[in-house]
Amino acid sequence: MQRRLNLVAALLHRPRLLLCDEPTVGVDPQSRNLLFDFLRQLNREGLTIIYSTHYMEEAERLCSRIGIIDHGKILALGSLGELLTQLPFEEEIHFPDTATTSAFAASLRSAGEITVADGTARFRPRAGYPLSAFYAASEAHGLASRLFSVQRPTLEAVFLHLTGRTLRDN
Repeated sequence: MQRRLNLVAALLHRPRLLLCDEPTVGVDPQSRNLLFDFLRQLNREGLTIIYSTHYMEEAERLCSRIGIIDHGKILALGSLGELLTQLPFEEEIHFPDTATTSAFAASLRSAGEITVADGTARFRPRAGYPLSAFYAASEAHGLASRLFSVQRPTLEAVFLHLTGRTLRDN
C-alpha cells in the first residue's frame, strides 16, 4: 500500500520524468503486476521512466533501453536485443546429465562451453556453431531430441558476462 501511495504522490504534479528506485521490493505478485501495467500505461502516455532494479527479469519485461552499471560505471547501454549481442553465445542448450549423455557432453567441448550443475548439462555453442551440427551429433550418440531444450540468453547472462560471476565484498 505504501509503495502505491508513494507512486501516486510522485505523479500528482504531472512530471515529465519519473524515477523508480526498486519499486517492487516487498510487494506481493498482484501489486507488482498492477504496478507494471500502470507504469507501462504512463510510459505509453509519454512519461519518461527511469527504472532502477536488481531484478533482471523486471528490466527485461519493462525497459526499452537498459543500462548495466557496475561500481558506478556504465558497462553497457541499449535495447535488450543489443545487449544480448555482447554475449559470446546465442543460445544455451540444456539436457540431463546422465551416464548416457556424459559422453555426448564431452564430445561438445570443442564446439563451445559445457557446464554441469544440479544434474543438468548446459551447452553454450561458440559463435558460428550451427544447431544442426548439435542435433546431428546428438543423433549420432542415439539421444532423443526431447532431452534437449534451447534457452534464449537472458539479461542476467549479459550482466554476469560483463561484471563477472563471483561474489564481491565491494
